[in-house]
Amino acid sequence: MMKVFVLFAMMGLAAAEQASPVDKVVSLINELKAKIEADGKAEQKVYDKFACWCEKTTARKAGNIEEAKTSIEELTQLILELKGKKATLTAEVKQLEKDIADLTAGIASNLKNHGNHYAQHKCYHSAGTCHCECSGTNWKGHGKTTDKTSTKTCKTTLIAGTFATFNSGTATGCEHRDHYLYEYKGSDCVWTSNQNKLTHPHAFAGAFVRFQVAEYGNMEDADYLLVELKFCGNDKKDCTKFQPTVKMQDDILGWRWTSVYGANVNAYMTAYGKANKDWKAYKTNMEVHHKYVTIRVTLKSNHDYGERHILDNMQVFGAC
Repeated sequence: MMKVFVLFAMMGLAAAEQASPVDKVVSLINELKAKIEADGKAEQKVYDKFACWCEKTTARKAGNIEEAKTSIEELTQLILELKGKKATLTAEVKQLEKDIADLTAGIASNLKNHGNHYAQHKCYHSAGTCHCECSGTNWKGHGKTTDKTSTKTCKTTLIAGTFATFNSGTATGCEHRDHYLYEYKGSDCVWTSNQNKLTHPHAFAGAFVRFQVAEYGNMEDADYLLVELKFCGNDKKDCTKFQPTVKMQDDILGWRWTSVYGANVNAYMTAYGKANKDWKAYKTNMEVHHKYVTIRVTLKSNHDYGERHILDNMQVFGAC
């Protein structure tokens, strides 16, 4: 009997040492639970990061869309405004072309009736360049101008130039002289040519100039372009004083080439049908014994780089 009890006791101990199927299932479930919880935490981190990126991107894109909508509205309005301006400018161009045609016809009539003598200036555009030339009445009086010397043999003639460079003669305060005369450092650029010999004998009563100019900045009355002429007799002596022939104060027509056609008269210049009393042509006096002409150009402004003058293609014509 004792042997049988011991045998059963040993069998019970062995059974106790081996896990039951239920215990194995419980252990497996616990392991799966721990793994699922760990995977869930990892996936939550990834999701939170992605959600944060989505929120930021959505907010940024929404802002970009609003900015684009605003830009579209502004550009649409600008397009409408520019279309309106284009229509207005087109009408103005047509009117200016008509005015130019009328002025040209008037000049031709004046030339026919009064020879080569001019007074007021007109300005017009051709091939992107502005031109100013004389045509009108004397600015010192209301009557028409008349020639000092009237001879059938006298003819308006180029007597000096064209000056496309300004390396000859003398200059002070000019930043450039190689290709044109340029002043931009707020100094007084003064260029004086050598004496240029005239064809002699002649019947010129005076002279006038033609040139191109551009200016930049907010010019005042103290800023100006001045061209003067001096005439000398035999041996380059018996000279006149320098006589003004063109003076253009304040703003001209901006940073683009403007061709200025002078005349040997006292005259205001007119741009777009309006006389500008800051722009003047002056009458000069030349005697028949004069054989040389000297040109002096002054470009004056008082601001470094903020105000500039540039001048080129200077010509001097003998006037009858």
